[in-house]
Amino acid sequence: MKRFQWIIAQRYMLRQKSACLSMLIVAMLAVTAYLGINDSAAAMRSNAERFWDAAHFRDIEIAAPSLLSEADLRAIAETEGVAEVEPLWYASAAVAGQQNAAVDVVSLTETLNTVILTQGRMPRSAGECLLEQPVLDALGLSVGESIELEGCPALAQTRFTVCGAAQHGDHACVPLHVPGNRYVIVLPGAFDLASLHGGSMKALVRIEGAEGADRFSEDYLRKSELVCRRLNRLAEQRAGRQLSLEDADFLDSVLGLALARLYDIHPWLVLDVWGSSCYYAIRSAAENVAAMGVTFALAFIIVGALVIYASVSRMAEADRAAIGTAKALGCTGREIAFKYLAAGLVPTAAGMLAGIAAGYAGIQRIVLAIYGQLYVYGSGVPAFRTGMTLAVFAAGLGIAAAAALVACAGILRTPAVKLMNERAAAPRSTARAKRSAGTNLTAKLVLRGIRSGKRRIGVIAAGIAGCMVLLVAGFTIKLAVTQSLERQFSDVERYDLKIVFDPAAEHEGTPLRAQIQSVLTGAGLEQGAGQNGWIALYDRGCFFTAGGRMNGGELICAAPEDLAGYLVLTDVSGGGRITPSARPGVYIHLRTAETTGLAPGSRLILHDGSMGQRSVAVSGVFNNYVGGQMVMSEAAYEALFGEKPAQNCFWVKCDALCRAEIARTLRSFPVTVTESSAKQAEYQSYTAALDVIAALLAGIAALMAGGVLLNLIYLQYYRKKRSLVVMRINGFTAWETLGYVLGESVVTHVIGLLLGIAGGAWLGRRIILLMEARQLHIVRSVQPMAWLISLLIMLLFSFVIHAVIARAVVRLKPTEDVMTR
Repeated sequence: MKRFQWIIAQRYMLRQKSACLSMLIVAMLAVTAYLGINDSAAAMRSNAERFWDAAHFRDIEIAAPSLLSEADLRAIAETEGVAEVEPLWYASAAVAGQQNAAVDVVSLTETLNTVILTQGRMPRSAGECLLEQPVLDALGLSVGESIELEGCPALAQTRFTVCGAAQHGDHACVPLHVPGNRYVIVLPGAFDLASLHGGSMKALVRIEGAEGADRFSEDYLRKSELVCRRLNRLAEQRAGRQLSLEDADFLDSVLGLALARLYDIHPWLVLDVWGSSCYYAIRSAAENVAAMGVTFALAFIIVGALVIYASVSRMAEADRAAIGTAKALGCTGREIAFKYLAAGLVPTAAGMLAGIAAGYAGIQRIVLAIYGQLYVYGSGVPAFRTGMTLAVFAAGLGIAAAAALVACAGILRTPAVKLMNERAAAPRSTARAKRSAGTNLTAKLVLRGIRSGKRRIGVIAAGIAGCMVLLVAGFTIKLAVTQSLERQFSDVERYDLKIVFDPAAEHEGTPLRAQIQSVLTGAGLEQGAGQNGWIALYDRGCFFTAGGRMNGGELICAAPEDLAGYLVLTDVSGGGRITPSARPGVYIHLRTAETTGLAPGSRLILHDGSMGQRSVAVSGVFNNYVGGQMVMSEAAYEALFGEKPAQNCFWVKCDALCRAEIARTLRSFPVTVTESSAKQAEYQSYTAALDVIAALLAGIAALMAGGVLLNLIYLQYYRKKRSLVVMRINGFTAWETLGYVLGESVVTHVIGLLLGIAGGAWLGRRIILLMEARQLHIVRSVQPMAWLISLLIMLLFSFVIHAVIARAVVRLKPTEDVMTR
């Protein structure tokens, strides 16, 4: 292209500063949102990979209700696809002392699931241990102090000196994000290996070809699944070989194996990475963030394309006579189009470059900092994907070029004579016309303008609708996240205090449960569901398997008449209250049902403390907003496990003074006391990630709305400026002319805002569904307040811009050159 054409294009862009600035801002915000959020998802995956690589995280874990023998380990190692196997000793226990904490004791491994030391040193003797940081914080201990473990007969000793703190590959997430016992890590010699006859509770497996593999890739998951199937067949073979015709229970054992196959229960519990609750949580969060970025960015792209189209169209319309002259002088359509193509591409390219920098240094770091609160390794390292960035840049230029060419294509096809001879059409203002039209003259002029400029009106209304969609969606998400937390603690959980204790423990020679009950009674509280009362129940973390994947949850068992006033179970299908049945069955919350494909009548596998497996039917699905609660009656628990649930918890309802008094009294007891307000604050830190992202997107949408409205409304004014001058020449007053301008604007705003509300409500719900996690259900109902807030923002921007235009229209002089812009 000739150099002088580029000079002309540069001068032209300098004259069209407002339009070019609008395109630059929109392109920057669109790329910032898309790359910033999608690169955040990639960084979340790569940071998790980096942590698991450092911990040499296992590919497969095998647990068995009975011990795994040396022969079992050899058979596992000889299985096709297995590269390495390492035994693991494992048991549950409780830390006794001023602070009580349930923990899992695991052996220190050599090559798989190694620990990442954060302070102190590694254990050197059987009497030393490492603690995961959450355990250290919960107990208020420091390196060098000692702990006493209770309820763990598999250990050869119970007292250990804390020699350091460490991170473990099993727990990449903080306890609030993925509940469950954290680890006390000891040398294998700390276990009573003699009484265990050399057997181990678990086996860790590394599969062939997994070194350096992407754990989130489908290829890796397929390899792991194939090896898991082989190991399950091995487990069944070894279980079958252990049966003997001489055993008295031979037939019962054969029947048990048959039923196990029917319910997909295997002699060993073989878990790939999906069996890690932290893997599931990180993968789900990354996928949700990526999907949210794509969905929201599509709206940005549509609005951006409309802005480019409207801006270039405005420029070309204003230059109709100049284009006609250029064509008459022999310029080709390609040479004329270059100026408008450059006016669309240059601001877009500059905006995208700024958006790439803002997405990397701004949005991505904010998202990672928010989600980093949920992971033990923190926010990690931001990601920069060169290929994706170049693809987005090229796609943006392609969209801008297409929008610019489409915008000026019609004018370029128009003959030069027609372009040079067109006159500005405007109605005549005569006394007769005014008398016949009365007060409807302005309305008729507006309707005439709409009919003659349908494409222009459509572009303006679509641009306003696009901005409204983004605003409504952003505020819908923000309000829904806030309401979810409020509903959890007003409509579902209706207790004020939670006291967790060891049911087998004693305090000063008296059963601990009896002493706690005495404290509650002394505070004037009665057992039952009254306004000031308490109930005792079973409330523990649990694991269950559904669809071949292990998940964590919170199993609650209580008498139905006691539970009713403390935990409200609302059926998701009919909205009625659920009363747990005495028949074997479990009630699950909505997000568990949706993420696992379970429904009433489906079956899942519940694991007991020794990882024994029980198949149980889903009795119903209830509404729950935060947490992983699963509920069954005490009778159902007893029928399933063959024993009554050991009540380990009190739920208490009372006022603030009573709660403070109970907490002070129990301070010397080995119990954990948690107020609902503290629990709500913890959940608030979890939902804050989504809340900030929603606010971020809403803020970007508001900035874009201001730029888009400025461009579109000026488009509406400048395209009609010649007609407005002619109206003044024909006798229309300044206020009549202003009414004509504002009338058309009202029509486009009404159409755009209504379409935007409908589209924003749909987009907001769509993004909410993508943002939900297995233990987070966000309110999905419509949010009229989001509509109102978005309307006010749009009208505020529109008022300011229209005020400037109104001033220009009132000051418009009939003698003004009709060719000025």
